[in-house]
Amino acid sequence: MLATMSKKKSSKIWLVAAIVALLAVVLFYTCPSREQHTEVLTEKIAVAVNHQFTRSVDDSNPFASAIAGTFVNGLVKMIVPQYVYYDNYGLFSLCYMEEGEEKHVVSVGLAGRVFTASESRFDELAEQNFSNFTRRDSE
Repeated sequence: MLATMSKKKSSKIWLVAAIVALLAVVLFYTCPSREQHTEVLTEKIAVAVNHQFTRSVDDSNPFASAIAGTFVNGLVKMIVPQYVYYDNYGLFSLCYMEEGEEKHVVSVGLAGRVFTASESRFDELAEQNFSNFTRRDSE
């Protein structure tokens, strides 16, 4: 009877180990890339910058607002990759920005998805206009 119990226990351990290993393999192969993080962050930051910008633009001229919005989106697409740091930990990935000596995690990648910081955090970034952030290429 003792041998049967240890066999069942052993088979359960192997089953759990196989499930954990399978999960690890899936997470490893679906870990989002730097480009995926940058794409999502660019979109979120562009929305925040556009909100900030439209607060200061005259609402009576929608054409000017549209042109300015397009300009802002293009500018954000050029600027964001210079300020985003990417770390791949195999099973998940992180993107962060540095402000002085502090690192601020702005996105987490897991299972093929990129989860971002709150909208209020992106509004803060837009208000700061990246002026206090350390450029990635200045290291």
